[in-house]
Amino acid sequence: SSVTFSMTPIQAGYFTMGSPATEKGRAADEGPQRKLQIPAFWMGIKEVTHDEFLVFFNDESLTRNSDVDAVTRPTAQYIDLSWGMGKQGGFPFNSMSQRTALMYCRWLYKKTGTFYRLPTEAEWEYACRAGSDTPYPFGRDSASINDYAWFTGNSGNKYHKTGLKKPNAWGLYD
Repeated sequence: SSVTFSMTPIQAGYFTMGSPATEKGRAADEGPQRKLQIPAFWMGIKEVTHDEFLVFFNDESLTRNSDVDAVTRPTAQYIDLSWGMGKQGGFPFNSMSQRTALMYCRWLYKKTGTFYRLPTEAEWEYACRAGSDTPYPFGRDSASINDYAWFTGNSGNKYHKTGLKKPNAWGLYD
């Protein structure tokens, strides 16, 4: 297909997972803090988009395996979980189950010969923090969050295309 995506190497390193008990707005599940060593890995620079996922979803070479009591090919969502806010052209694929994400990674491996997997929780936080030890990857002041993220206060209660905000220090968006 003509659909592409980009990945970037995430350097190995140490970081402190979680937030300090004294951090403003901290939730109970953000601790206790612990120092972890993370090996190098690769990560997509943006969220998986509808365009990318539909190549997998519409792949007719995948069977639905009707001889067994299971489904091996992705099936359509019962309702349109984009809620009419956008799909094609770079909108993130939302409401994907972990199982579906794993099957998407497996499919990518079969198509490309390159192994893909989901990041662990520690890898995800490490990559999002991008070497920072502050509450936000861009510092301590939440006033800059509009430049980096979509959230209740600036999204207009709509989904937005990936990569429209600034990336973190390691080139990861959204």
